[in-house]
Amino acid sequence: MPHPGGALKNGVMFVYTAETPGKVNAVQSALARRSERLTQVVAAGDQAHLCADCKAIRGAMASGKMTREVVNIEGGALALMTSDDPAIVAKIHAMVENHHLAHSKT
Repeated sequence: MPHPGGALKNGVMFVYTAETPGKVNAVQSALARRSERLTQVVAAGDQAHLCADCKAIRGAMASGKMTREVVNIEGGALALMTSDDPAIVAKIHAMVENHHLAHSKT
């Protein structure tokens, strides 16, 4: 289950946790698969079918202006999306806020 760790000054952190060891492994595996998929999307370049916001993030990742890192922890995993570019950080924060608002309305 993802828990928004909150906005960081240079991006955002998500914390994914589970309560049992078997489920922790499942969380970590799912994040690893997602990272592999994101690598494929970045490599696909303009051929990837993405919304405008996702295209901007893909471009930032491809150019090295944004990094995404997954760190396994005892109870699950952390996902960090960071950048040194204030415009990219603002885009990350806005996307997370929009995603949170969309899911809080359901």
